Amino acid sequence: MKPVLIFPKPAILKRPKGKPNFRKMNTPSPAQQGLRLNTKINQLTNNLKTGILSGDPAGFSPERTLVLETINTIADFYRAASKIEGLELIQEFYEDEISPENDFYYLDKSGEKKTEKLTRYAYLTMTNQTALEKLIKYWQNYTKHKNYKFPRGLAPLKNLFKQLHNVRYWETEDRLRETGLVEDWRLRAQENPESVPMEIELWYHNDPSQRRDREERVLRQLQKINGVIEQVCTIEQIQYHCILARVPLHSVRTFIDNSDTDIDLLRCDEVMYFRPSTHCMTPLFTEDDNYNNTETEVEFDDKQQDVNDLPVVALLDGLPLENHEWIKDHIWIDDPDGWADEYTPADQIHGTSMASLIIRGDMHNSDAVIPQKIYCRPILTPGSEDISGKKRERIPEGVLPIDIVHRAVRRLFESENDTDPVAPSVKVINLSIADSYRLFDHNMSPWAKLIDYLSHHYQVLFIISAGNYTQDIDLGISNLEFNQLAEPEKEKLILEKIAGDTYSRRLMSPSESINALTVAAIHHDGQDNDEFYNQINPYKNRHMPSTINPISWGKRRSVKPEILMPGGRATYRLRNFLDNDPGILEILTYESPPGQRVASPGQKGSVTSSSNTFGTSNAAALASRRLCFLKETIQDLYISEHGEALSQGYETMLMKALICHGASQSKNIQHIEDALKTSKNTTRFKSIATKYLGFGNVDEERIHGCLDNQATILQCGTIQQDETHSYRFKLPDSLNAKAIDRRLIITLAWLSPINPSNYIYRNAYLWFEPVTGDKPDNDLALRQRECDWQMVRKGTVQHEVLSGDRASAYATGKNMEIKIFCKGQAGAKNISVKYGLVVTLDTTDVNLPIYDEVKSGINILFKSQIETKQSISN
Repeated sequence: MKPVLIFPKPAILKRPKGKPNFRKMNTPSPAQQGLRLNTKINQLTNNLKTGILSGDPAGFSPERTLVLETINTIADFYRAASKIEGLELIQEFYEDEISPENDFYYLDKSGEKKTEKLTRYAYLTMTNQTALEKLIKYWQNYTKHKNYKFPRGLAPLKNLFKQLHNVRYWETEDRLRETGLVEDWRLRAQENPESVPMEIELWYHNDPSQRRDREERVLRQLQKINGVIEQVCTIEQIQYHCILARVPLHSVRTFIDNSDTDIDLLRCDEVMYFRPSTHCMTPLFTEDDNYNNTETEVEFDDKQQDVNDLPVVALLDGLPLENHEWIKDHIWIDDPDGWADEYTPADQIHGTSMASLIIRGDMHNSDAVIPQKIYCRPILTPGSEDISGKKRERIPEGVLPIDIVHRAVRRLFESENDTDPVAPSVKVINLSIADSYRLFDHNMSPWAKLIDYLSHHYQVLFIISAGNYTQDIDLGISNLEFNQLAEPEKEKLILEKIAGDTYSRRLMSPSESINALTVAAIHHDGQDNDEFYNQINPYKNRHMPSTINPISWGKRRSVKPEILMPGGRATYRLRNFLDNDPGILEILTYESPPGQRVASPGQKGSVTSSSNTFGTSNAAALASRRLCFLKETIQDLYISEHGEALSQGYETMLMKALICHGASQSKNIQHIEDALKTSKNTTRFKSIATKYLGFGNVDEERIHGCLDNQATILQCGTIQQDETHSYRFKLPDSLNAKAIDRRLIITLAWLSPINPSNYIYRNAYLWFEPVTGDKPDNDLALRQRECDWQMVRKGTVQHEVLSGDRASAYATGKNMEIKIFCKGQAGAKNISVKYGLVVTLDTTDVNLPIYDEVKSGINILFKSQIETKQSISN
């Protein structure tokens, strides 16, 4: 293969500022708003007094959380709220979409009511009685006096009052809604433990003394039911304040049985959410599951290979079996918590398999070993056996996952107790752990916020597994009817039934992180056979997304998961036996399944044992493995022709861009369309397909170099807010005026700072404008794009695959220009952002000299830049 090319440094321009495009919305008049909401407004003060005086006054805050539900967002409301003493804006949430109402609806150009749904947001403010009285005074002036003029700095209150849909306090139901706490306690109660755990997430306050006061008030309520605090965690950068506690089972038994909320702790105004202790566990394992383990003596050709002691990948997972033949001499274990003492060799399952996949890949393929050691930090320990005798590796119950990850990452890059950072060379952190009780619901989890903060702060790329959904698949027909279907019909039916279960297949925290790359699995492994005794292989096509993947969008309908990597094939069997029984598929885990061959400790901690496994964890590990090789590719570019133009210190952004650059939906989009596309969803099907495919399957071979008919060019840099960076390359003469299939792939990747209290959340919005359709500068006649054009701009990777086959004539020597723009969001000011850009032009089936022609044009641009600099210096 030929080396990747490098763009000359970009021309830097100022971004032209366009006018904001606001949709016109009908809202009630001030008088109508008064009629709608005055009763609720008048109740607020009485409810605040009642809350303070009820129960034990010492146990309640003199403040309450006021929820202002609005239609659409309110610009500059934070500044206005800060001018009212005692009124503190603490969070902005996405609520839901609602149908148009008599008072609220969008207008079309003629002023008629549209059927378009409205977006409802909630502004949560901490308020005392004085601040509430001031807010009510402004409300009364607004509703009673026509054209009331608000005091200086409070003008945003007018828009708040115009768009106010509802007003209320944050109550017990809010603190428990969809948290899974009650279900978790009921499940634990079956084992009759002495106490049950819970996470108590408090409203964050910037003042440390205020935070201590809130902790103490919660502690008093805990003591009333004989509860204890196990851990307190505060992370200022993401506005997080949480207590991990345990409460006696008998103290909450009535609540568990009857959902009785008459417990003062659950009404505590300092609390945002009560949640179950995080469910971060690896797959089930028992000592009887030995038939999937085999002793495998393997001779490796790399025993004499030098392994770089500076790790590129950090694995935060279970403890690997350090002396296993497949991984020994390639891992570095750092265990400052001493959790290795909790393990027996036979327990070291998940960390061993993840390390094996990162180091050697699927051993069915005998792939090359990575050239660096990997850093391994245990953050799991073996859990106790459940009532069925099974156990899992898990984050210990007495530890908050967010805290252990925070400490682990800081230890990599910061000095600690007068010692140096342990692994500052790390560019990638593999996290194949998720909280199955915390599913993404538009609003970011604290764990995802932490990942986003750490990513940007340390310029490190997190690779996160999307999470596994192994529930049964109800086919809706009998066993006999299913068995009589042809294979393509079976595949279509299975895909349709999975598609009907998307709500319960949402992303698991922290995989919604915007800066991380979330990886889902392809139904693929290195085994040759396609038939398995007494097992149902759901897809014969090995390019299909796995049946265990989540089906989801990310924040603000961004692309999540971004990429798909091989994750091993999951197989099923019919749960019932009789022909007329309902057809229900249940997943097979340990009955000699297919899958990827990985190192395993076996029953006795064997150092030569292996097993077949599958899952999105496997896919994430292979993504981290690929990034190790991409790091080597980037290092080679520094010493290649024009390598001096490639700035160092941007490896993370280039690695992120390069691995996404290899993704395409082309290998499986037709199967998704055949099963799921209808006349009703055809206009929005691209966004629907992205739930299943992300940006697509990664073609790992095409991101390290170029073929004759492929030219890949990259560059990196730092862009300031409201700047434009302009890149150019010469269009090949061999494509001029020829009807040939061609693709233009453009990938832009960055890591954004965040605003944790703002719903927009992402501070740095970078994008480029690809040329398609009937635009006059569409010299390559590009007509098709794989993903929805809006979705690809919502995250921190914009990846566009554009194609066309029509003949288009352009002037010889014509350049294509790609402009990158930068805009601040969520209150960001004067931001600067590092980014990586990768561009590929290729033909699919025709061997043309694309590479040589583009390279020639790049050389001319470099020569022109040098001549320009020389003329200026002279």
